Amino acid sequence: CMAEIGIDISNYTSNLVDEYINKQFDFIITVCDNAKETCPIFIDNNAKKIHKNFKDPSKLNNGLYGTEFIEVRDQIKSFIIEFIKVNLC
Repeated sequence: CMAEIGIDISNYTSNLVDEYINKQFDFIITVCDNAKETCPIFIDNNAKKIHKNFKDPSKLNNGLYGTEFIEVRDQIKSFIIEFIKVNLC
C-alpha cells in the first residue's frame, strides 16, 4: 500500500521508545489519542508538541489493506506535507 505512493517500508522495523528517552527533539508528534495518553513523557521543554489523531490502520479492516487504510495513509501524507510547509520551510 505504501509502495503505491513510492515509499518502500519493506525493511523498516519498530523501535522501542526507550531508545529516544534521552534524545533532544525539535518536535514531538503524537498521531493517535492512545499514544498521546500512554506514551512516555519526553522531558524537553524546547520541543514543540503536536497532536493529530488518526484511526489506527492496523485495526482497520481486520488489519488488511483496504479503502479505510488508504484513506488514513493519505490523511497522514497530507498532514506531513502541511507540517513541513508550516514548520520546516
